[in-house]
Amino acid sequence: MKKFLREHANGLYQIFKRTYHGIRYGIEMYLLGTRIQEWSWKTRHIYKGQAWADIYSSSENQSHPYRKTLIEKIAEHMIPSHKPKVLEIGCASGQNLYSLSKKFPTAELTGIDINAALIKKGNEYLKEHHNTAISLKVGRADDIGTWPDKYFDIVFTSGLLIYIGPDKIEKIIQEILRITKKTTIFLEIHAAEHLPEDPAGLGVYASGNYKRNYIDLIKRFTASTIMLTKLAPTTAHGDAPTHFIIEVDMSR
Repeated sequence: MKKFLREHANGLYQIFKRTYHGIRYGIEMYLLGTRIQEWSWKTRHIYKGQAWADIYSSSENQSHPYRKTLIEKIAEHMIPSHKPKVLEIGCASGQNLYSLSKKFPTAELTGIDINAALIKKGNEYLKEHHNTAISLKVGRADDIGTWPDKYFDIVFTSGLLIYIGPDKIEKIIQEILRITKKTTIFLEIHAAEHLPEDPAGLGVYASGNYKRNYIDLIKRFTASTIMLTKLAPTTAHGDAPTHFIIEVDMSR
């Protein structure tokens, strides 16, 4: 049906698409907030049927559209002799952290994710391969208040904030900045311009995720320097909104 409408009645399809996402955005923003996304990711079976060893393999890591670039960006801020503390929020089974541990074996790496099954599998794999540098725990993005100010040298996310609704995004951004000593790094969909349909600057829901201007949002909580790196489009994301790596220098 979707294919037929796009090919033979594209105008009607676009109206239907906007209406559908508008209704869904309204439900999420005003009735459920972030909770529906949390429930979805908490119960989602990722990598079903795939060997867990393949999840951590070098080839799989490199095949991820943006993982290599993200790891390189994080590595620019790592000083091995200082045994940096790094936190990833929304870590799945710890693939990003696993890549970092290969480059920086003395770093203290922590990951939290809402999906207990992914954390369990990740910890099993790390134990089997005697990797003690990484600690994976079950937790939500708004459950980081127990860590003291400037506890981690680097805190990063990869495709996490796009699922956080207007009800929680300010609190989560503020808390991430609070627990960061040196650099925060976000790999997210970023609206480079102000969105007139989003006067509050908390995000516009479309095609399954939230798009927002992170520069404006981050500046509400810090005067730190913010740097943007625009990522090249990939076939994995098709014509999806533009992804950026957003770096916030918290050391000044």
